[in-house]
Amino acid sequence: MDAKQFIFKVDEMRKAQKDYFRKRDSYRLAEAKRLEKEVDDQLEILKEEIQCGPRLF
Repeated sequence: MDAKQFIFKVDEMRKAQKDYFRKRDSYRLAEAKRLEKEVDDQLEILKEEIQCGPRLF
């Protein structure tokens, strides 16, 4: 995922979080959590790349 895609994913996550807090139902909560996990997973990848260099394989 490049920086542009990451920014749009974070924006999508924040919109889902705000939507959940407005309507508070299980579907919106599940969607917000799914997007949070995607962002968290990508953050871990980016942190590893910063510490160890880019992945070759």
